[in-house]
This record gives sequence, C-alpha cells and structure tokens, in this order.
Amino acid sequence: MGPTLIRTHAGTISTDDKQMPLGVPSNFLYLQAALNQFAKLKEDKRHFGEVFYSTLFKDFMTNKAEWLHFFRNLQNQGHAGDSTLILRELSCIYEGRKLWEECEAVLDFQDELLNILRKHNLSPNKLYDLSDLISNKEYQLLSNRYTLNNELGRYKENAYVLKELVRLEKKLLMPDEQHDSKLWNTSVKIYKYTVSDRLPSERIDQLSVDDVAKVLLHARKLTDRARLTCPKIGKLIDEAGRKPIDTKMDLLKCDYCSKEETFLGELKKCFKCKKVVYCNKDCQKKAWSRHKKACVKISK
Repeated sequence: MGPTLIRTHAGTISTDDKQMPLGVPSNFLYLQAALNQFAKLKEDKRHFGEVFYSTLFKDFMTNKAEWLHFFRNLQNQGHAGDSTLILRELSCIYEGRKLWEECEAVLDFQDELLNILRKHNLSPNKLYDLSDLISNKEYQLLSNRYTLNNELGRYKENAYVLKELVRLEKKLLMPDEQHDSKLWNTSVKIYKYTVSDRLPSERIDQLSVDDVAKVLLHARKLTDRARLTCPKIGKLIDEAGRKPIDTKMDLLKCDYCSKEETFLGELKKCFKCKKVVYCNKDCQKKAWSRHKKACVKISK
C-alpha cells in the first residue's frame, strides 16, 4: 500500500514525509496513526488502540501551543474534529481504570478543542458543518465529567454538568437513552419525600446550580446509607440512569509471570480459551502444564 495523503492549511502531507511543513506540528503523523487504528478496530474493540491514543495525547500536552495554533486554523477543522474522537476513546479508557487525574486532563483538552470547533462552525467559510459531532461529543464529554466529579465528590460542579446533560438529551432527541433525565427525576423525588425543605420547582432547568447540588448531595448520602440499611432504595438510585463504569479497560497480567501490560492489548491471549494472557510464547509454554486443564474446560 502506498503512502496516505493528508490535506492541511500548509498543503498536502504524505505519511512518508520525515519533516512537517511550517505551521504543522512536528509529530502530526501521530494523529494519522491514531486515526488509522481507531478506524481499523470495531466499535467495541477501539480501546485496544490505547498505545496510539496515549502517544498522541502526550504530544498534545508536550507541544500544546503548537497543536492549538494548528487546530485554530479553519482549514484544519477536520483534524480538530478527528482528534475529539480519539480523546473520547482515551477518556473512557482512563475512566474505566479510575485514573481520574489522567481522565480530567484528557477532558480538559477535549473541551478546548470543542470550543475551537464551535468557533469554526460559526464561520461562513467553514469546510464542514460539524454541528452534530460537536453536540454529541459535548454530551459524551459531560457524561465522562459527571462520572469523574461524582467519584471525587464534586457535587457543586456536577450540578451544572447535569443541567447541561439533561438539556442536551432533549436537544439530541434521545428518547431511549435519557439516562440523565431519569437520574434527575429519581433524585428529585427522593429529595421531595425525604426532606421537609421545598424546592422552587422539580424541573432541573428551572432550578439554580445550588439547588441542584443540594439534591445531588442528598441523593448520594441517602444512597450510601441505603446500601447498608435498605438495599432496594440504594438499587433504585443506582439504576436510575447512570451507566456503570466500564471495567473492561483494566490492564491484564501475564498468567505465568504476573507482569502487567502497560497498555490494553499488549499481552496476547491464549489462542484456545481467550481467557488468559501471556507476555510471549516462552511464558505460555512454561504455564501450559498448569493452564492445560482449565483451558480445555473453558474452550469446550
């Protein structure tokens, strides 16, 4: 296969080029490598491109001014949009691993990109109409941020986030996936029946950030108590709308030497049972006498 040609404001770039033209980030081809991996993998397997996504993001952070200057050029609108796809995948990986500091850094940079895309989208000279992509990525980013804030006890910050999530659910017409509207409706009902203090309204769009934060904090405290004293109420709140954190992002360990992989998919699965992983063929051979019986049972 020949080299891929990529259009930028500085002209056409080839994946065979060793040096980037003036105004294009020196490691611009990291973006192309991450996109190739993203496109190659099926939707439910895209997290296995982690090593490419994290390499790109590290360069975003190391050369942030250079990348942002590049993305602010209207002719690079598509590259900024493509980058949000990669960052969304990486934020989900870090969320699944509960690496909150890393997750927040990705979300913050993605937020900067979305602000750039919003400005591009208002221009009469824009190359593409990215309205749908911007709204969807904004919703996904806020969803990740809600989980992060909830885990870190940032209820005041989450009040604003939840107000925006509910607004976007209505804007995006998501009748079958109104997780956040369901979460709010359940939380405000629990508040109504367990607290004497009256709210000005039960509609989240008619409440202040302080009132929404008050409801969320009360719901969290009640949930924590309910898990111990009344599991049914705890389960009701847990299932009210938010999806659980995706644990398939956990790094695996070699079944022989217990070495942990540094990125998803680094260690290779047993060809037969697909349930355990190994560093290499040497580890697999050494583990075979112990793994053989379990492998046969699983593969049957």
